[in-house]
Amino acid sequence: MDEAAYSLFKEIKILKANKHYRFTDLILCRGIRWAQDRKIILEDERYKNTILRKYLERTQNIHLKKPPRLRDLHEIISQHAFENNFKRPGVNSLTIPVRLGDITEEKERFDQSIRLYKNLHRDIKKLEIPTPKTIYIVCALHYGANEINGKYFFSEDSYRKNYELFEIIYKQLSKLNSKIVLVSSRDIDKDICFISRGHYIYPSQSKMTELILSAHNSFLCNPTQKDVFASHRKNQQEANFTQLKRKRQELQKLSLNNFYLTH
Repeated sequence: MDEAAYSLFKEIKILKANKHYRFTDLILCRGIRWAQDRKIILEDERYKNTILRKYLERTQNIHLKKPPRLRDLHEIISQHAFENNFKRPGVNSLTIPVRLGDITEEKERFDQSIRLYKNLHRDIKKLEIPTPKTIYIVCALHYGANEINGKYFFSEDSYRKNYELFEIIYKQLSKLNSKIVLVSSRDIDKDICFISRGHYIYPSQSKMTELILSAHNSFLCNPTQKDVFASHRKNQQEANFTQLKRKRQELQKLSLNNFYLTH
């Protein structure tokens, strides 16, 4: 066990029963309880003034499956970050969102995560970006705790497997001449806002990250247009690298130097 990696891992927040505020599932209408949980988010006072509630309040029919409204989502995330004065990553930093928690319950997906990060040091070099001064690992141990199908609950075995993945990431990043900083919060919205304003953002297996960036880029590339709807594809490492380089080129054309939100 790597002591430095384990010491940092123990600081990651554990959400053992986050069965309602499942950001991506409720926006993309995924799973067996998305409509039920949308209703809870809209009615329960615990979720008042959250990003997800603000998004759903603009939905005419919460039980109707529709593509995500990317411009709405961008505006809500941007305003939420501004109102709460959330910290943003510094210039020349790399944000790495990592999906942890109940991902261990899906063996194929978990193994895919291992493959995604086992050559992380080399793959960051391939991105052709300046060596970041700071690398932010953004994550929480998220468990959906679905009593309907009996899945996605916390266990010590899952905790151990999550550490194995985290240790791979940490050891790879330690090969770079960068400061490694953990960003982990029980407030999911806080991490969402942090990811959305990253300088450079490493491709992630997380659909939440893909959704956040799709919303962000819908504004950068189409600042005067109406709603843009997402087209989600299966994450593949090589395709993600290409996407990140393309985003960088687009931003250069717009005379922007980073991925910060505009307000």
